[in-house]
Amino acid sequence: MSSLSHDSARHTGFEFLGPAREISQSTSASRDTALIAIVFTPRLIRTAGADFAIASYTAEDFTLRLGVFGMLELFGEGRVAQTLPFPVGDIGLWRGLFGYSVAASFDTLARNTCGDGCGLEATLSFRHESEHHTASNDGITEARYVGYPHIGDFVMPDIAVRLPLGDWELTVRAQTKIWVSRHEQTPYRFGPGGDVILRWKAFDRVHPFTATFGERYFASGNLDAYFIRNLTGVLLPSRYGDISVHFVSEVGHGKGFMVFREEASVGVGARFAFL
Repeated sequence: MSSLSHDSARHTGFEFLGPAREISQSTSASRDTALIAIVFTPRLIRTAGADFAIASYTAEDFTLRLGVFGMLELFGEGRVAQTLPFPVGDIGLWRGLFGYSVAASFDTLARNTCGDGCGLEATLSFRHESEHHTASNDGITEARYVGYPHIGDFVMPDIAVRLPLGDWELTVRAQTKIWVSRHEQTPYRFGPGGDVILRWKAFDRVHPFTATFGERYFASGNLDAYFIRNLTGVLLPSRYGDISVHFVSEVGHGKGFMVFREEASVGVGARFAFL
């Protein structure tokens, strides 16, 4: 089908609810991916979140989406004590994130550049992240966590490209966190990062994939941090979304109150992403 006939059939106008982006982040290896996920080993990490558009406007050549983002991540310092039948491990630490996004996908330009399935999108997000630990209800704070850095408020512009390469699909995303917090416990200033995701779609029921995410936080004082993570496994696609089972490889500094711990690990995880 020609691009002209494709454009003439394009539905235009406003819609409520839907995906927050044309180029989904559901296969990103970032720990800030808002979906249902669990890492079974070596440490237990449980994540629950959603990233969706409240409203979108589709024009002849582009689409604008107003999104809401929110997630909780539970984790801990100790290793998993039991995997089956139910994972058991320390989840005394947790992070909470919430924010908004405005995404513009340049649909006609992308399709005319590299054909159907191609995507080009720019997004501006505003998010807040806070770090926590499980404590008694009377509000007593463990002394060992006093003075730890907090993420706080930041804006995050990013640009993403999706390229169909025969049976393969390549997604590349570049982003930069720019902190706007002025709290004394938020020393970070900016944090560049990005994704590279390769997905093999030769089979209808199973898509092998590999995704690598990396970022670096620059801070005042001696608090710079970096984080690199890879997910490699298989995606099970459906009309409702994707299930993934994968190996998880990490190197760098931890998240939340584990930011001062620098190490490398290999584990196993699963994700459930709904369309």
